[in-house]
Amino acid sequence: MSEDGTWQATKTLLSKPSSGTKARSSSVLNRNSKLYGAMNALDQSDASSCWNSGATNDDDSSIYYSVLFGRDVLIDEIRIQFQGGFVGEECTVYTSNEDSTSK
Repeated sequence: MSEDGTWQATKTLLSKPSSGTKARSSSVLNRNSKLYGAMNALDQSDASSCWNSGATNDDDSSIYYSVLFGRDVLIDEIRIQFQGGFVGEECTVYTSNEDSTSK
């Protein structure tokens, strides 16, 4: 972001589905992937499009969401937007490549 608060045009959205990026999640609300599937979170063309997780039935309420780029990328920034008053109490970001995994 520049000093005046605007985003620079040189930023590239690496998660565009058209670039071969895929998304996966541990759950989808009502198993309705068309409306709430993981790939919807990457849809920048529709502001109302989102991934919505389903409830978990076990003691471990952890839910995962992963983005698979399918190529080497340099991640400069990650943005997560919660909607409707819901927010993750604890979020952990992992990165990995074929040789290692980092937290």
